[in-house]
Amino acid sequence: MNLADACTDREGWLWPKGDGMTWVTVQKELDEIPVLVALCPRKRICVQAGGNGGLWVRPLAEAFEQVFTFEPDPVNFRCLVNNVPHGNVTFTQGALGITGGRWCSLTTHKGNPGATHVNYGNGKVPVYAIDELMLPGLDLLQLDIEGAELSALQGAVQSIETYRPVICVELRNHAGRYGNDDEAVRRFLRERGYTMERRMHFDEFWIP
Repeated sequence: MNLADACTDREGWLWPKGDGMTWVTVQKELDEIPVLVALCPRKRICVQAGGNGGLWVRPLAEAFEQVFTFEPDPVNFRCLVNNVPHGNVTFTQGALGITGGRWCSLTTHKGNPGATHVNYGNGKVPVYAIDELMLPGLDLLQLDIEGAELSALQGAVQSIETYRPVICVELRNHAGRYGNDDEAVRRFLRERGYTMERRMHFDEFWIP
């Protein structure tokens, strides 16, 4: 695949060609970011997954000292890196899961690049676990990974219990493809002393 041919200009942003949904949807959600950032007492390290084309990542990079962003789709990833030229961002073309050292494949959706989801167990896309990154801190964990949120959280148990970050999860009933449901994510967070502070659009903000 020629990545350059798969992208186009969208109001000054490099963006996947043929997108009929993601750009419009994410634009409507950008009002969440200042609310979410304001909930974080410290703004040192943010881990963000589902980087897409960078509409969320750029403002997070302007608010936090360091941002680690994950995006498995190659076209989205090219746009992400191009659109976020900030030196405090670490880009990883991969997915988050329970354990690292694994692989996954991708299911893409024509006309909606933000709906790409991973299939654990085989493929060519690497999977990482947050705990295995050995981060020196974690102040915000923001996950928009199309139903794989619980797997990413299970791979971050030590980091969550040690650093007590604010956590943002998108929950829109996609978790069934991984054998669980949205309530399993909420139960995971409640069991670790979190309460839901606010819900905006499909995103829930949880605080320790």
